[in-house]
Amino acid sequence: MSTVLAATVGTAAAGHTQLFIFTPTELPGSHAPRTSLRYDVHPGAIINDSVILANPTKQVESFRIWAADGYNTTSQGALALRPYTYPKVDVGAWTTLPVGNAIYGVNPGTQITLHFSIKVPLDATPGSDHVGGLVALDVTPPPSVSGGVGNGAAKFTIHPGIGVPIFVHVIGPSRPGAAVTNVRDITSVPMFAFIDGSSYSYIAYTLLNTGNSILTGTVTVSVKDVFGSVVKQFPATGVSNFLPGQSFNIVEPEWKPLPIAGPEQVTVSFAPAGLAAVSGHLTIWVIPWFLIWVIAGLILLMLAWYIFRGKKRRRELDSELALGGGSASSASSSPAVPVG
Repeated sequence: MSTVLAATVGTAAAGHTQLFIFTPTELPGSHAPRTSLRYDVHPGAIINDSVILANPTKQVESFRIWAADGYNTTSQGALALRPYTYPKVDVGAWTTLPVGNAIYGVNPGTQITLHFSIKVPLDATPGSDHVGGLVALDVTPPPSVSGGVGNGAAKFTIHPGIGVPIFVHVIGPSRPGAAVTNVRDITSVPMFAFIDGSSYSYIAYTLLNTGNSILTGTVTVSVKDVFGSVVKQFPATGVSNFLPGQSFNIVEPEWKPLPIAGPEQVTVSFAPAGLAAVSGHLTIWVIPWFLIWVIAGLILLMLAWYIFRGKKRRRELDSELALGGGSASSASSSPAVPVG
């Protein structure tokens, strides 16, 4: 039987029967719920906090709980937490949970408070941002199901999970930075595209966080023709929780149809909050192949006509030379007539 892990960042998830809850405890003197854990600390600081794990079902639920490093998914850059078996090098390695590697059982209709600690390394870079989280995965075996789908079909078990993000800012000067790289396209211009509008293009690019700070901002993509007029403006894309040292790809919606012909200049601009925008560029050549073939055909016809005319003219000259050469030969072969 295969196993699928389904983890989300949030406070509640749908299990195989009902919901379970995994959320930060309320801060003393505050009744506002927290959706994440955020700390501003100095290098070497020790943080103590807690989360609540609740089981509202009518059966014992079993959970695997672990601390993980955060990352941005390679597509679209969503914030995610590393799987249980992934090596820990950042917040996941700094965090200590009381449950260790054991599966933790929670009785029906009850909740537990899990206390944890985070020890920030003494050599943590001042001004740097670090992201990780705590993950609770419901690993309770589902009720047995007889049979399957199809002959010999695989069976899958989906284990729902919840992640609570942890944001650690090490107090000090920040060095934010970003770049737009690898702007690229997939473009198709069929032969009759200028008639039926079947030409299209997908534009993709990579964003890179080159600094030590979490970035938020907006990406805009515009296309201008050779005269500088905007021929396409894609909807702006919001970027949030973009982690230091991370990169991810964005693919814009299909652009269809394309202009009939010409070079199109693509500009991708990423404007992080509080920073000057950075840009990447690409030139897309839209070639109307049908018209190219028509023009090429006309050129070939003109060339063939020119060659034909040249050969015809050469034959005419050869004929004229042949006629002139015959009269001269006849005259030179006649015997000389003496005078006197």
